[in-house]
Amino acid sequence: MLAESSHRWPWLLLLAVAVVGPPLTGEPYVAHLMVLGSLSALLAVGLNIALGFAGLFSFAQGAFYGIGAYVSALLVLSSGAGFWTAFLAAGVAAGLAGLLLGLLTIRLGGHYLAIATFAFQEIVIVVIRNWDSVTKGPLGLSGVPGPAPLALPGLPPLEFQSELAYYYLALAVLVLAVAVSWRLRTSQIGLELLAVRDDEVAARAMGVRAVQLKIFAFSASAVLAGLAGSLFAHYVKNVSPESFAVATSFAVLVSVLVGGLGTIMGPVLGGIALTFLPEYLRVFQDHRFTIYGALLIVVVIALPGGVAGGLQTLARRWRARAQAARP
Repeated sequence: MLAESSHRWPWLLLLAVAVVGPPLTGEPYVAHLMVLGSLSALLAVGLNIALGFAGLFSFAQGAFYGIGAYVSALLVLSSGAGFWTAFLAAGVAAGLAGLLLGLLTIRLGGHYLAIATFAFQEIVIVVIRNWDSVTKGPLGLSGVPGPAPLALPGLPPLEFQSELAYYYLALAVLVLAVAVSWRLRTSQIGLELLAVRDDEVAARAMGVRAVQLKIFAFSASAVLAGLAGSLFAHYVKNVSPESFAVATSFAVLVSVLVGGLGTIMGPVLGGIALTFLPEYLRVFQDHRFTIYGALLIVVVIALPGGVAGGLQTLARRWRARAQAARP
């Protein structure tokens, strides 16, 4: 019990900082960055299910992000659906897209799967740009309303008009996604996914249903991206194809690798860090992107297991030294 608590308290401390930190700054721009960081982390948590747990190298996370954003925006603007209905529909639509892509490509592996998902990413963006009658083409959709107040029994309605209030909404979804990811990682399905990732042939020989599990991982990854897309659309109030281009997929991939592939909190740390880092590097003006790239290279080389992996290594060494020092 004590060991379990010692593993858990750093993440509870991190959650406490995430809850009380932005209000203490008093800066709306910090809350704005935290919203974007939470959405980036949500995308990374989703990709980590496919790539970190199942070993599925995907460049399609930006496409699922866009599908969720456009489905949510179109439902609210065209049919008058409420935000919460559109939010859930965005996750379902992206999940179905992930299911379809998984069924078509899941028997591919390695570079071939990466190429197939990259092609899907590009196809989705081309469709969005050219389906003018629905998506308004390159101009995108504007005037997307924010979430309606959430009425809870015994409490006043929760408004999400300010950056800080919307941040808490995004944070709540992120915390739920991390909890689901942790539960999946420690479940029988999660263990089977890891077995497929490490040695699919051996896993099949042990009776693991590799194809079905990989399709599930693809779909789950897409669902979280779709939910992030809905939150993004109703936060920025407009959506356009550029927000979901392949650069977004690359950014999510880098977040997972820097944070810690296959870990629970690594994608969260990576997504938030890669949102804030460019802002802090603005003081270097024209050199900021060079410094940004150099820092990423240093992190990947110095910490092969990502930031979370490095922290876990330090924690293990600290515990080992503490035990060795005991009489």
